[in-house]
Amino acid sequence: MLGYSRPCLLALTAVLLLVGCENWPLYAHLPDPFEEPPPVEQVEVSEDTALGPTEIQGLGTLATPTRVTITGEADSCGFDLDDDRYDWPEHPVDEDGDGVADSTSAAEGWFSGDVDIYGLQADGDLWLSAALDWTNAPSGSANAPYQPTDPDGAWATETDLDFVVLSLSGGTVTGILSDAGFSADYPASTAGLIAVSDGGGLALAVACHHELSSGYTLVLDLVTP
Repeated sequence: MLGYSRPCLLALTAVLLLVGCENWPLYAHLPDPFEEPPPVEQVEVSEDTALGPTEIQGLGTLATPTRVTITGEADSCGFDLDDDRYDWPEHPVDEDGDGVADSTSAAEGWFSGDVDIYGLQADGDLWLSAALDWTNAPSGSANAPYQPTDPDGAWATETDLDFVVLSLSGGTVTGILSDAGFSADYPASTAGLIAVSDGGGLALAVACHHELSSGYTLVLDLVTP
């Protein structure tokens, strides 16, 4: 029977221990389960003032993660219930001017002043959120009620900018995806993430509801679902 002397066994054990302990402690040599997220691409865009009132300014095909910062100017304001350029969903109506919606209007009307529309295509599935800020802002977190019959009301001394997210196909607006940005809130923002499928398109229309014009900044965040 083959055997080993005690010194040989001790030497062999020492070698095995050295080999087995090279990657000890084990937790220090496990693969890192957390990968660094890719950097967010920063895109800055200025309004193309040469475009017509319903022309779409293309932002191109965008991937994730991307933040698009758009600066522009709402040159004129107004809302026309008889304007039918787009199908408009029901939206709140403040009938008594207390800042609380009392009913919803029929699907009619559109902005009658300057409307800036920005369109994009998705390079892969993505989620989008948006926020709109403007320079002539209210002092609090909401605009005064819109009361055009009261020219001296608080609404006449401030700007209420809104935005609407529209579905886009072949460069043509086909409907409304979200009107969460149509409100008295300041700043205005989407209520949640808006899903866009690979190759899909959408547009954001920025417009002025109250009396006074204002510069604005629209920020779009595109993330992976």
